[in-house]
Amino acid sequence: MPLIVGANEGEVGEFTRSIPELAASMKSVTSKAYVYNFTHLPPGWRDSGCYSFHGLELAYVFGHMEGVNGATMIYLGERAGCQPKKDPMVSDEDRLVAKNTMTIWTQFAKTGNPSVSNLIEWPAYTAENDTYLAIGAKLEVKMGVATSGKMPGPNVALMPTTMP
Repeated sequence: MPLIVGANEGEVGEFTRSIPELAASMKSVTSKAYVYNFTHLPPGWRDSGCYSFHGLELAYVFGHMEGVNGATMIYLGERAGCQPKKDPMVSDEDRLVAKNTMTIWTQFAKTGNPSVSNLIEWPAYTAENDTYLAIGAKLEVKMGVATSGKMPGPNVALMPTTMP
């Protein structure tokens, strides 16, 4: 089975250890691995000292950034230090990131390959090419999985532990 594996920009530990290891382990099978780094942050949190945190991508993968499900996004954002602005101020750009992310994930579910014509050509990860897809307002294929994360500020919890 092909694999999509990744983490968010603020999950530095995941990128420096787990993600490259897991993706590289796919060389022992015939299936491919696709690595991502979710880098997007809603406009209301961009000046708060946080980076895309654990679980944020789920709001975009499933298109639930507003309403009741948006409350979970706000809760996770508070845990990740995305303050003083609690309101993420979801924008048209966020909706586009969600649309692109849902399109990529749907394509992967249908075909085992997340590349989408006229959107993104996402190469499979190998230790030799060390490529990943940075998912943000712009989709970009980059190199250097282990160095792609960013360390959030000192008031940021790297991973939320529990939900209310």
